[in-house]
Amino acid sequence: MICQACYKKVATEKHHKFSQGTKTGWRRKLYGSLLDDTRNIIHLCYGCHHDKPLKKWDEIQFCIALEIQPKSKEAKLIWRRLSEEHKFQIKAGLYK
Repeated sequence: MICQACYKKVATEKHHKFSQGTKTGWRRKLYGSLLDDTRNIIHLCYGCHHDKPLKKWDEIQFCIALEIQPKSKEAKLIWRRLSEEHKFQIKAGLYK
């Protein structure tokens, strides 16, 4: 597979747009294998993964992209306040 950032080198690494939360593992505990969903992964070469600023998603963006309900307390509060129009706008901006 080719790197999805530079489109020149072979992709050897995976980047999670909504990271796995490796310090405490809370994201992996809440979302499990959903973190490895193809919509949350981009394939990169070593240089692009380690030397370039990469797009990161917050929990709300992740949930909208995967069309799931948030699981953390904070994100649930935000989710309830978002209108469907706001969710649509967020989803439209995820893939730019």
